[in-house]
Amino acid sequence: MNYILGASGTIGAAIGQLLADENVITVPRKQYLGWVHPPTFLEFLAKGEVSNEDTIFVCAGATNPQTGTDLLDLLNFQLPKTIAEVSSVTQCRVITFGSVFENFETSNNYLESKRKFFRSFNQQEANQHHKHFQLHTIYGVNKPKPHMLLGQIATSIVKKSTFHMSSGLQLREYWHALDVARVILGLGLMNDDRKVIKVSSGSPVQLKTLVLETFRHFNAEHLLRLGSIPDPINENYDKIEAPEIDGIERMMREPIRGVISYLEKYSREGMQ
Repeated sequence: MNYILGASGTIGAAIGQLLADENVITVPRKQYLGWVHPPTFLEFLAKGEVSNEDTIFVCAGATNPQTGTDLLDLLNFQLPKTIAEVSSVTQCRVITFGSVFENFETSNNYLESKRKFFRSFNQQEANQHHKHFQLHTIYGVNKPKPHMLLGQIATSIVKKSTFHMSSGLQLREYWHALDVARVILGLGLMNDDRKVIKVSSGSPVQLKTLVLETFRHFNAEHLLRLGSIPDPINENYDKIEAPEIDGIERMMREPIRGVISYLEKYSREGMQ
């Protein structure tokens, strides 16, 4: 059985789609929020519904840096920490998700909450049943989130409003969520011996290139104000890491075409 927490989110929805023909239980938000408290989660496990052949995908989380720090801490740190530690009594498999930027100095409250869990994860005793995937920026499946770059681009294009951004020299990998899910589920990584696996192609693009090509595609380049705001600090401007997963390159769609195709749908729908 596969238990998915946060099945309505981007990565949770993608994993749920690929597991559609298998046994999947979507855990309601009201239920899994209670699992933050170890006694509550232990009570659930005591019912015997989860065995060592089952997997819990902890896809729930908050991504908006403007979210209150208490909620960020609860969803991005306390929840996965409790599930990973307490579930060891059943020896079921636990899959958690983080950011490749957990390895960088943080620049916002979202990343700090992710780093907090990652530090805790590295300090806990080795748990062969817990695997942590570090992801790049993901899109697809759901509508663009207004607080993220693609959501801001979509809003600008639909509303024909000016789009201000930095120089765009930051390096990013943009992954369609279904491609990420196929990598995780289809390349044998669930049974890999590694404790932490970075889902990375090693082929990032500059945000400037991604944004310019997207605005040009929508004949909206006149809305773009590249370099009108300062470059952020503690960013990745030059670091490119080699892929850690054999064959991952063939699993990733070309990011600029992928992003444009994704945004075309929502520009037609007016982001409603």
